[in-house]
Amino acid sequence: MDKRFVMNSSLRAAACMVGLSLVMVVVVGCDPGTSGGPDTSDKRKIQRLFDSVSRAAQFAAHQPEDFEQLFVAGAAPAESEVPRYAKTFFYANSVSVSGDTATVEVKVVTREDDLDRLAQWTLVREEESWKIKDAPLPDSL
Repeated sequence: MDKRFVMNSSLRAAACMVGLSLVMVVVVGCDPGTSGGPDTSDKRKIQRLFDSVSRAAQFAAHQPEDFEQLFVAGAAPAESEVPRYAKTFFYANSVSVSGDTATVEVKVVTREDDLDRLAQWTLVREEESWKIKDAPLPDSL
């Protein structure tokens, strides 16, 4: 018998334990209902939405519908406010999801300075995507 393919009993037991651990991570770790918080797909969708806000605001003069579609109907900021969104970056600090509503503590960072400001936004799930219901900016912007 070729000794290269023979495992001793302790090595075989260790390999089994690693295999079982991986199975447990996949089976238990993928259930978003057990975590008590938003699942990672919601967090990714919300951050992608935030990544789009600044970019869409920059082009809102030529394509206002791209900016407006990020918001629920009637919730988009006034046209005079859009430049304030264009000069900032938005990051989800913490996300709390309850049904189809999410409350997000948003870190707001401007292009001009390195000060972090916080705001609280409300999002609503429409079908499979998140839209902004309320997105106040800090007064200091």
